[in-house]
Amino acid sequence: MAEITARRRTGRPIVGDEPRDKWIHMRVTSTERRLLDRVVERDGLSDAELIRSVLTPVLAAEAAAEVNEQRPIAA
Repeated sequence: MAEITARRRTGRPIVGDEPRDKWIHMRVTSTERRLLDRVVERDGLSDAELIRSVLTPVLAAEAAAEVNEQRPIAA
């Protein structure tokens, strides 16, 4: 397993301070990481941009599908 670690601004400042940074950690297989590295090289994305634009929508769709599978069917 490989890990992608990225830092991005949350946009929620503490009073009188700069916006806090949020660390994002995602576990991916080494094969997935190699494929993602190719996307990063091709498109010039940072890990944070990669997570935000590519991985987050995929994970959100997977999570929604998982929730739908667990939701009881109304009779």
